[in-house]
Amino acid sequence: MPEDLVDAHKKGALHFHDMDYYIQDMFNCCLVNIKDMLDNGTVMNDKMIESPKSFQVACTVMTQIISANCGGQYGGQSVDIKYLGKYLKKTEDKERKKLMELFGERLSKDLLDDLVEKKVSDELKTGVQTIQYQLNTFMTTNGQSPFVTLFLHIDVEDPYIEYVARIVEEIFKQRME
Repeated sequence: MPEDLVDAHKKGALHFHDMDYYIQDMFNCCLVNIKDMLDNGTVMNDKMIESPKSFQVACTVMTQIISANCGGQYGGQSVDIKYLGKYLKKTEDKERKKLMELFGERLSKDLLDDLVEKKVSDELKTGVQTIQYQLNTFMTTNGQSPFVTLFLHIDVEDPYIEYVARIVEEIFKQRME
């Protein structure tokens, strides 16, 4: 580190945040590109993780990505929740298709909609619960609990806006509980 920066830090002219990590091969804070990793898959421990086919799996993969990042940095991470909306929709579509294949015309539209909504609501709750539990049990390489910022951003242009709104609402509900 340049001597004039060390001297300025010692004199209080400036503060070098996390100076003790400067010489280590680690980095501070990151904005996780969760959209790319979920949409295109990612590699962890030399294993390809495909794009999730459901909300619950997307939540699990997202938290595993965050956990993996904890091992190589000492700062926080930021993740935008809006990219999970697509996967809640996938759960809805998958459940509707499955029920139609099983029961076809024997199900009324109202009953089909009710059954799909029940499955989506259950998976929404368990997916957000997975996020909450995982985030509260992570550790960094220096033994600290990492800080993770969840952007609860709702974009009016997002084709999955109603799904994202439900996810944000469930996050708030569980956090308040």
